[in-house]
Amino acid sequence: MQATINQGKRCSTSKAFLTPAKKRKNLTVKTNALVTKIDIVDKKAVGVYFQHHGKEYMVKVEREVIVSAGTVASPQILMLSGIGPKEHLKQHGIDYIADLPVGKNLQDHVFAMMSARCKPGSGLSTLKSAGSLLSKMKYIFLKKGPLTSNGLEATAFITEEGTKDTSVVPDIQIMYLPFLIPMDTTKEEMAGFKSKELQRCFLGLDSITEDVTDIEGVTLLPVLLHPKSQGEIRLRSTDPEDHPVINPSFLDDPSDTDVLVKGLQQLRKLMETEAMRPFEFKLQNMQIPGVSNDENSDENLAEYVRHFTTCVYHCVGTCKMGAKDDPTAVVGPDLRVNGIDGLRVIDASIMPTITSGNTNAPTIMIAEKGVDMIINQ
Repeated sequence: MQATINQGKRCSTSKAFLTPAKKRKNLTVKTNALVTKIDIVDKKAVGVYFQHHGKEYMVKVEREVIVSAGTVASPQILMLSGIGPKEHLKQHGIDYIADLPVGKNLQDHVFAMMSARCKPGSGLSTLKSAGSLLSKMKYIFLKKGPLTSNGLEATAFITEEGTKDTSVVPDIQIMYLPFLIPMDTTKEEMAGFKSKELQRCFLGLDSITEDVTDIEGVTLLPVLLHPKSQGEIRLRSTDPEDHPVINPSFLDDPSDTDVLVKGLQQLRKLMETEAMRPFEFKLQNMQIPGVSNDENSDENLAEYVRHFTTCVYHCVGTCKMGAKDDPTAVVGPDLRVNGIDGLRVIDASIMPTITSGNTNAPTIMIAEKGVDMIINQ
């Protein structure tokens, strides 16, 4: 598996790009700063207001402003600056400068977790062994061992019907983790059920107190690659410190649930293949009380998906890129905000549709392409 890891440590874009350039005379980095709005005069971005250690500052711009605050914060900044849906801005008393569908088109990958215990001594990891003293010593002194991994050891792309035809576009990504993930039993309830009872029921524990971090097994995550459901980002208030409203609308389109159900059924078939038999996998119980006597039925698995689906934090799309005549677009192919001079958005929010896989590398590519266009303009 490819990952942004360097010498056994997670390598963020900050470490890879900013740290080597931090001594440049033409670069100033302000941490713990909060952008409050962009100053726009006569449809041109001329400056940026920001707060830093309790004081407000305004930086004048000579060429252009680049917004790279991400899929949630970039639309918030634009709307606070008067760029967004006209009626929504009016509701908050903001004078609109450009009536654009900012905050719309929110998309994210979602998954429904499946776990399986295996025969003791199968060679798979446990969370307890990964966090052992020996594991920590290997990591510190040799930069080896499970702590050098992000936990995702393998992935696969399949279709909901399991076809081997390579011309068919996959609609499910399988993420594989070589250990069991415990449920959060610090919460009284989860998904409408008693959380400790859930851990015993769904992970097949012998008792509520059995330690799942010391049991060998695997966690499989069937990820919905092409969700048809779309959410939106909206302002909660005009206070920049007030987090915006995030309405993901997960599974609003029934077909998204259908694809995840087929993904779970494909995984169950995979775990029963000849290659998997030596591990003696024992699949988790996925029976939802009061739904169906058949654990693998469409009806039961659909209810399981509705209860236990969560996001992969791959959100994109809220400042959509499109052609100049596209009424759903916020930025054009050059990433300039439509109708505003000197203002670009360069981050994952510009994706028109979510990618068929993880979004980290594509977002870095967007930044690289954006830099090329700025340099060559």
